Amino acid sequence: MFNSWMSKEGTILFILGLLLGISTWSLYGFLSHQSLPKISALRSSDLSNETPYKFIDPLLSLRGVTDTPTPDMVDLQKKVQSFVDTEKNKGNVNVVSVSMRDFGRTTGFVINPDEKYLPASLLKVQNMIAYFKASEEDSSLLNKKLLYTGAVDYNKTEIFSSSVQLEKDKFYSVDTLIQHMIKHSDNNAASLLLGNLNSSGYIDVFTGLFKDLGITDISLTDDYITVRGYDLFFRVLYNATYLRRDLSERALLLLSQTDFLNGIVAGVPNDIVVSHKFGELSLVNEQQQLLKRELHDCGIVYYPHHPYMICIMTKGSDFSKLESVLAGISRIVFEHQQNLYQ
Repeated sequence: MFNSWMSKEGTILFILGLLLGISTWSLYGFLSHQSLPKISALRSSDLSNETPYKFIDPLLSLRGVTDTPTPDMVDLQKKVQSFVDTEKNKGNVNVVSVSMRDFGRTTGFVINPDEKYLPASLLKVQNMIAYFKASEEDSSLLNKKLLYTGAVDYNKTEIFSSSVQLEKDKFYSVDTLIQHMIKHSDNNAASLLLGNLNSSGYIDVFTGLFKDLGITDISLTDDYITVRGYDLFFRVLYNATYLRRDLSERALLLLSQTDFLNGIVAGVPNDIVVSHKFGELSLVNEQQQLLKRELHDCGIVYYPHHPYMICIMTKGSDFSKLESVLAGISRIVFEHQQNLYQ
C-alpha cells in the first residue's frame, strides 16, 4: 500500500493524486456534528424508528450476510448480465462489474467480482470518513477555517462538473469543505482537506482506513480495487461499524445530497432517496491520447423499508454511454425490488 519508505510529503502527493485522479500521465477524472431531527427511518431495522437515525442500521452487521443468492436474486443477476451483454455488443461499454445487496434479507449478487478499477473521486468518501474519524478524537477539527486562494483549479478538467464552486480568497470551515467535496464532488475542496489532514497530523487515519478494510495495493495508473472492495466503505457507514452512529448518519445524509443524477439516481423514481458517490476517470498518455475511461457509481438506495446497496463500475470510451449503462442497471435492480416488495 503506502510504502514505509515514502516520506510524508510523498504520501500526501500520492493520496492527492488518488483523490483528484492526477498522475504523471495526466489523469482527468479528479480524483461539527449537527443534531438531526427524529424522523421516520428509511431503513428496515431492529432499531426503533423513534431514533434520530434515518440512514443507518447498526444492528444489521449482527444478522450476517450471505453470498449465496436467493432464487429471485439469481434471476435478477441474469437480467442484469443480459443487459450488460447487450450493451457490450452495441459498443456502449467494455467492462462492467456490479455488486448488489438487499440489506433486509442479507442476500445479493455480484457480476465480474475480480475485475479491478481506479476509483478516482469515489475516494472522496474515504476523505470524509477520515475526517469524521479524526473528529471523534478532536471535535474542533471540523470547525477549523481554511483559505481557498483559487491559485490552482483542480476542477477545470472535470467532465461532470458542478455549477457550485468555491469562491476565491475565502475562508471555509472544514465542515463546509466536506459538504462541497461530497455534494458537488469538488476537487478544490478535496485538495484543501487532504492538505489539512496532513498538517493536522491525521493523514494516517486516511491511509489506515484502507488497511483496516483490507485494501493493500493502490496505484495512480493501475486498476486496483474491485466492486466488492469498494462497497465495503458504504457497508461500514450503513452498519456504523467504523464511525460513531451520529457520524455515520451524517456521512450518509451528505451522500444523499450529491448533485450527480445521471447514474444510479436516474434509474429510480424521484421520490426515492439515494446516498451515493460517483467517480470519473480519463487516462491519457504523454501524447494526450485517450487510453481508457472509467465511470462508477456506488451507494445505498432507500427503497421504503427495504434498502439495498448497489455498486456499478464501468470501463469504456464514451461517458454518455457509460452513464446510460449505470442508469439501465439501476433501473433493472429497482424494478426487481419494487416487484418483490409491492
